[in-house]
Amino acid sequence: MWLGRDNALHDATSLYSLGQIKGGRPANGNLYFSGDAFLLFSALNETSVNQVLAGAFGSGVLGFAVRNVQIIPDRVVDGWAHYVMASPVHLRSRDKAFLTSTEEVGALADAILRVGRLKLGLAGLSVDELRAASIIWKPHRKRSAATHFDNYIIKSIVCDVALDASPEGHRVLQTVGIGQLTGMGFGATREVVV
Repeated sequence: MWLGRDNALHDATSLYSLGQIKGGRPANGNLYFSGDAFLLFSALNETSVNQVLAGAFGSGVLGFAVRNVQIIPDRVVDGWAHYVMASPVHLRSRDKAFLTSTEEVGALADAILRVGRLKLGLAGLSVDELRAASIIWKPHRKRSAATHFDNYIIKSIVCDVALDASPEGHRVLQTVGIGQLTGMGFGATREVVV
């Protein structure tokens, strides 16, 4: 069974990350993807991973064929690391307002730090496992994105992220994603570079 829309996993801060599939093109009422299209999924909970795999290969609920599953090991890092993001990062202020690329970089980094520490706490780790965060703007790229979901427009920022964390802090954050709404395709990590 696929994780689905109405699931207890969606009701709180996500401890899993679902990326955005890229490279589709419409034709004859269908959406076709090239052979190099990919979708990232990671979770701390093995049951969630098994549910996604069963849905991807079993029921066809995803609406497309899965040809290959590749397990990408976490990068063991201590200290600063550059997170190359596979999807835009969604952030909200403490009063739930969307944060966009027009915010001060310090406010964006503080939001990443706040949400990252929340996720570490939910995963049973000390918030001290994440020491600092900063934004890395991608040169010659737009800095904002808007994604339509049902009747909502979800604003996000297009950037990479640098984190200063312990090895265990990095392991968890690589898995659960950066920022908020990581279960809806935001904040998925493509690669961690030292």
